[in-house]
Amino acid sequence: MDIELLHLIVILGIFLIGAAYFKIPIGVAMMLSAFGGIFIYSAISAPDQFLQIPRHLVDGSFAYIEPMLTIVAAMIFMRFFADSGALESFTVLAVEKLYRVPTVLLIIFMIIIMFPAMITGSSVTSIVSAGALVAPTLLALGIPKTKTAGIVVCGSIFGMIAPPINLPVMIIADTVDMPYTGFTLPLLILTVPLAIFCVLFLGRRYVGKIDIEDVKKKIPMAIKDEVNTFVYIPILVLIVLLVIVNVFPTWLPPIGLPLVFLIPALIQAFLGRKFNIVTSARNGVRTALPVMAVLVGIGMFIQAMTLTGVRGYIVYNILALGQVTWGQHPILLYLGSLTLIPAVGAFSPLGSASVFGGPYVLVLLFLNEIVVAAALSMFTGVGDFIPPSVVALHSTHIVELDGYGKILKTLIVPIAVTIVVTLAYMILMGMYW
Repeated sequence: MDIELLHLIVILGIFLIGAAYFKIPIGVAMMLSAFGGIFIYSAISAPDQFLQIPRHLVDGSFAYIEPMLTIVAAMIFMRFFADSGALESFTVLAVEKLYRVPTVLLIIFMIIIMFPAMITGSSVTSIVSAGALVAPTLLALGIPKTKTAGIVVCGSIFGMIAPPINLPVMIIADTVDMPYTGFTLPLLILTVPLAIFCVLFLGRRYVGKIDIEDVKKKIPMAIKDEVNTFVYIPILVLIVLLVIVNVFPTWLPPIGLPLVFLIPALIQAFLGRKFNIVTSARNGVRTALPVMAVLVGIGMFIQAMTLTGVRGYIVYNILALGQVTWGQHPILLYLGSLTLIPAVGAFSPLGSASVFGGPYVLVLLFLNEIVVAAALSMFTGVGDFIPPSVVALHSTHIVELDGYGKILKTLIVPIAVTIVVTLAYMILMGMYW
């Protein structure tokens, strides 16, 4: 047995046993696997590295410090946006204005669900904020619980993959030294049509002529008396800042993404419903902690894989798989992207991106690397549809269902369509973009 394979078994084994069997949080499981991998490596191959174990772990923990700061800032903004009543008010406004066109209304609801994950990079954020808010309204429109939960799951996952913040793509780009630029349009092309298809497929048949008076009794109409249209100013400020930073960077000094989110958050603090700013900010940071822990764990995880030679071993073997081709297309690699990446993504999409994302991009260099990274991030997101993912767990809570089986059955077609469309997107768009 190759020594690198032994280290790979140790690292992945500790991670999977910790996450799946002992139900340890994903970030902590990755930290333990990194420590175990470096420890075994030091014991077998490099005794001189024993004293260096703390240094390697600390180095890895700071690998994604910028995304972590961005997530904290985005979570604070999202918490302010929700606590000020802006999110709730926008949902009520959408129902009032669009109840005569149910198709458009459902698409707007999908965008609302996606939005928190789009700006934070965390699918769980959408589930616990916009998803929990929109779900009662979808139920009031007559959509069954399983379909409602399915719509929320799809929206949260597609929001995680959509721009501007896509953490799997950030990790993939970092592992191959590729800048996180030029992804906005490719990610929109990939996620928006799938999101629209899923919400209409799951919900449109149940929404006919809407009895607006009956629906109003089931949604929080009182919010209209608490806020006015000024409450939406911060979201417009955020959009303007994101456009300037990404499209016209010379118009402003390099303020960085954390400040891009904190500026509208500060404005939001003075608009809409009154709320405790300190408590709300603390809750936002608390919500961000699990995602930050995962990023710390991934940094350590990658550090361990690099030190032990596992990262190179994975690249080498994926390159070998690329030798099996049909025409110029490596069919085994495509098959692996459909199965292996989502399977690991069920435990952690970010972990799946860190292990397989970089090697896949390197092997598929005959395709556009931005398109490939975008497609791979969607494959990691597919894992979030499958238990034991946190998204799957939370979806049952928001609609008060026991077990995820019925929801997963509802999502079979959306999952299949997502996989097929993503593979076609990676091959066709990758060749001609």
